[in-house]
Amino acid sequence: MHRPDSRSFVTLFAGWLDLESGLLRYVNAGHPEPHLVRGGELRTLEATGVPVGVMSESAMKPEVRWREGEVVVQRGETLALFSDGITEAQRGDEFFDFERLAAIVKEAEAERDLAALSDRIIARIDEFAAGEHRADDVTLVLLRRE
Repeated sequence: MHRPDSRSFVTLFAGWLDLESGLLRYVNAGHPEPHLVRGGELRTLEATGVPVGVMSESAMKPEVRWREGEVVVQRGETLALFSDGITEAQRGDEFFDFERLAAIVKEAEAERDLAALSDRIIARIDEFAAGEHRADDVTLVLLRRE
């Protein structure tokens, strides 16, 4: 990998979901931990490695390299994937943070329309950070297994 700036790196989440079994195999390279919601309970899918570009692959110890995670997404569960531009949205010294996002994502079961839920989440972030400069993207993907 050519690295013009040693501070350059990227986080990523890549996954493969078997629609029949619900098995999600994924790699999370330092990306914010996705949330999985069912029955009002929230689980997080842990990072499975460091961001890409933080260390050269040859310098990485085996325990630091990316490993595959897996979880079964049950019918009716909602998976929320998001960029750190959501949890790092600021109002003064206060961040939107994971707790605020988790509270809204827990509403996923009651909301059948994921587009409406996504709009509501983005609206709350916009309301929270109104008038503040944002230097990062705000990306949200909601997925429900029916």
